[in-house]
Amino acid sequence: MYSSDATPESSELGATQLPSAEIALAMLEALSTPLCLRDQKSRYVWANAAFQSAFGRARHELLGKTDFDLLPPEQALLEQMRDSRVFQEGQHVFFEDQAGLGSTVIGLSGWHIPIRG
Repeated sequence: MYSSDATPESSELGATQLPSAEIALAMLEALSTPLCLRDQKSRYVWANAAFQSAFGRARHELLGKTDFDLLPPEQALLEQMRDSRVFQEGQHVFFEDQAGLGSTVIGLSGWHIPIRG
């Protein structure tokens, strides 16, 4: 839950204000859902703790990498195709898959969502 220190007198927006980027990032970091951000070259530029845990990698081991560094080639290709579609069309894409990580098969589902700015 987000709580603002703004009072109606101190804000033209009234009681509803968006959290600062710092607070929003802290909220995303604390979620138990794995989240990441990738740039237009599909490189990881941010990953929350749940994402790091899911891949068994520290943040510094993820940043700058692509799916080809983390996933089997066929799964990485699917991810890159989804990213391309999102960047070209500007629409979100939902997916459900299975992927092998070593000797373990995991179920994957999620969204590829374009974020601008």
